Amino acid sequence: MADELLYVCPRCRGSLLLEKENVIRCVSCSLDFPIHSGIPDFRIQRDDDEGETERVKRLLDSYHRASFLELVELNLNPQAPDDLKELDVEYERRNVERGRERAFVISKLGFPVEGGELFLDLGCGTGGALAAFSPFFSRVVGVDISLPDLILARKLLDELSIDNAVLICASAEALPFPDDLFDLINATDVIEHIRDQKAFLREGYRVLRPGGAFCFNSPNRFNVFGPEPHVNLWWIGFLPRKLMKGYVKFRKGIEYSGIKLLSYREVKRMVDEVADSYEIKGAVIAPSSCPNSLKRRIAGKIGPAVEIANLFLKPLIPGYQIAVFKEGG
Repeated sequence: MADELLYVCPRCRGSLLLEKENVIRCVSCSLDFPIHSGIPDFRIQRDDDEGETERVKRLLDSYHRASFLELVELNLNPQAPDDLKELDVEYERRNVERGRERAFVISKLGFPVEGGELFLDLGCGTGGALAAFSPFFSRVVGVDISLPDLILARKLLDELSIDNAVLICASAEALPFPDDLFDLINATDVIEHIRDQKAFLREGYRVLRPGGAFCFNSPNRFNVFGPEPHVNLWWIGFLPRKLMKGYVKFRKGIEYSGIKLLSYREVKRMVDEVADSYEIKGAVIAPSSCPNSLKRRIAGKIGPAVEIANLFLKPLIPGYQIAVFKEGG
C-alpha cells in the first residue's frame, strides 16, 4: 500500500496492513477494506446504492476509449428529466474552472491558497478541485463515497496528466486519516448530502492540522433569490421537510432523497458546536465565473448589491461560504 502512512481504520483508528493484493486489513478490529481498480474502499457500510456495481463496470468497460465527458454522459441517471441532465453535463464541463473559483472563494474566507503539503477535498466528486489545487500542494487527496465518481475523477486527472493526486472511497463522517493531518480541507456542495452533518463537521475538524482551515459551502434552505440547485425548483425550502419529497416527485417525477438543505441559523449553530474560530460569508463572485466583458460589467454593478444582501438579508440569500479554523500550529 503505497500511501499507507495516510490511513487509519475509519471505525477504530487502528493501524492498517495490506493483507493481500486487493484487501487492506485493520490490525485492531480485523475489518477488511477492498481495493477497487486501485482505489481503496474505506466505507464501513457498502450498500449497492443505485446499482453502483453495474455503473462501475460500465465506466471501466468504456474507460480507455471514452473521454471524461463521454463517461460523464454514460453515468447520468436515465430516469432524470432532460433539463437536469443538461445541468449535470454543464456542471461537469466546468469542473476544473469551478475548482479554480473555489480557490478564489477560500482566499476571500481568509486562507490564501499559497501551497502546502496536504490538501483534502471531501466529496471530491469527479475531481475538479483536485486538478485546480494540485499545483499548490505536494499531494492532493480526494475522498468521495461514490466509487463511480472517483473513476470519473481518475479519468479527468489522467487526461490532465496530474500525478500527485490520491483517490479514496470513504464516508465524510468516518475518515480513514489520523488527527491533525491536512493543511487545507475543502468540501464543495457536500454538506447537504451528508446524513450526519454534525459528524461531517467534527471529522473535518479532527483531521485538520493546527493552523489550517476547513472550508465548505452550504446552500440556504430559505433562499428567495433562485431555485433549489439540485432539482431546479423555486422556494421548496419553505415547505415543511416532510412535504418536499412528494412535491418534487409531483413536479419533476424524480426522488428527492438524501438532500437536507440547512438554514443560516442551523449552519451557525452546528459550526458553533465544533470550533471557536470560523467565518461565515454569503455569495462571493469569483472573477473566473464572469469570463466575458458583459458578465464582468454586470458583476461589477451587482457586486455592491450582493454585499448589501450578504449583510442585511443573510437568512434569505442563496447560500453560505464557511471557513472553520483550527488554532495553533
